[in-house]
Amino acid sequence: MNQNHANHKDGENRFFCGGCCPLFCPYVCPCPGPPGEAATVEVGTVTTGEPGTPAEVTNVGTSQNAVLDFVIPAGEAATVEVGTVTTGEPGTPAEVTNVGTPQNAVLNFVIPAGESGGETAPQFLSAYSTPAQSANSGDALIFDRNALINGTAVTHVNNSADILFQETGYYQVSFHGTVSPAKCTSFPLPVLLYFEQNGNPLPGAAAQHNFQSMNDNEVYAFSQIIRVDSIPTSLNVVVQGGPALYDTISITVLRLGDL
Repeated sequence: MNQNHANHKDGENRFFCGGCCPLFCPYVCPCPGPPGEAATVEVGTVTTGEPGTPAEVTNVGTSQNAVLDFVIPAGEAATVEVGTVTTGEPGTPAEVTNVGTPQNAVLNFVIPAGESGGETAPQFLSAYSTPAQSANSGDALIFDRNALINGTAVTHVNNSADILFQETGYYQVSFHGTVSPAKCTSFPLPVLLYFEQNGNPLPGAAAQHNFQSMNDNEVYAFSQIIRVDSIPTSLNVVVQGGPALYDTISITVLRLGDL
């Protein structure tokens, strides 16, 4: 007990103080000491540690005035690798799938193919016959050889009359040739040439001339766009009238597009 306190107390067991604090002190003896100094905390250094090592905090100051040095481990470096790359069907969505881990990703890609474009080159066929040939009414002219062919949409066998279509679609067909009367014929001599598709005449695809003498000759040229709905489809250049001679004849077929 502090010697300055009186040697008696009240009903709450509190001493009546003498010299150290005012009378009727509210504290139970001994009385509190003077206020202490405020503590301080400062951050010292912050260092990056190796990945996977523990974090550290070290007080390089005092307990009253702390200076804390931190060691914070670095995160592990992530990796990204390309796994497989697959071509998907045209029109399907692209896909990217991680078959690795979030830390070490392995990405598989599915990339859809582009939509098929139009034909890169036109499909066509040209055929011709150089020597003169005679034909009677109802005959189909023969083309003895092919010139240029691109693609498989149109075919022709040498020394045949049939032009064959192997793909449906729209086609432009053109004919050119020189016609003259055959010997021992009577005049006037009408000669008609026309396209026939699968045995049926094509409207608007014809040319006609009335020959008046043996010295008369005529260049026949006509063209038409046709529709091919089924395959195979045949096309012929058919004669009506005559007899006549057909010289330097040629036919050209160009595929224009799909139905």
